[in-house]
Amino acid sequence: MLTGTFVTLGLACLFGLLLICFADWRLIWVGIAIAICVLAYSAGPFPLAYNGLGDVCVLLFYGVIPVCFTYYVQTLSFSLLSFLLSVALGLLSVNILVVNNYRDYEQDKAARKRTTIVLFGRRFGRVFYILNECIAFILVLPLILDAPLVDSVFIRNPVRPLLLYDTGTVRAGRKSLEPHIGTYRTQCIPFCGNSFPFIRIYWIWPVIGLP
Repeated sequence: MLTGTFVTLGLACLFGLLLICFADWRLIWVGIAIAICVLAYSAGPFPLAYNGLGDVCVLLFYGVIPVCFTYYVQTLSFSLLSFLLSVALGLLSVNILVVNNYRDYEQDKAARKRTTIVLFGRRFGRVFYILNECIAFILVLPLILDAPLVDSVFIRNPVRPLLLYDTGTVRAGRKSLEPHIGTYRTQCIPFCGNSFPFIRIYWIWPVIGLP
């Protein structure tokens, strides 16, 4: 597994060097930082995922850095808009990790893996998940409202029911909305899966709204 990790990381670095042709040599420092954090995430003397920093890493390396530097490679500049969108994507990606850590709370605690859920508890995890969803939605809301297809396509299907569904509530027959975010173990698997399509939904709307 270690060999596979280094081979994959080496190939990623090799292909990443091609981006210098489209931008400038300073991207090398970004690549070095990414490579170091890939290894430091679960290895080394201070593994980040075992010390409550996994969420920060996901926010940075699944949101801020890839979005902002993709924008930079194409425009040779940074923008506030790309940063806000990168934070929104990062928060949604963090939620996938939150669900995974919520499910593994007992095992992580026994293994002394200090995730944010282990450090602050399952109640914090539930609040953290919903808060991430709400912040991500607020960050992309201006683009959603400015999208030309909103009035014709989405006005009759408001975002609120989708947000409620994604935060773990489903309608069961005649019963009122029944919360499922409190589940764990294998019951978290479909709940975690629901986070992926909503990442796609969040990014279809902003793209539609871009000039």
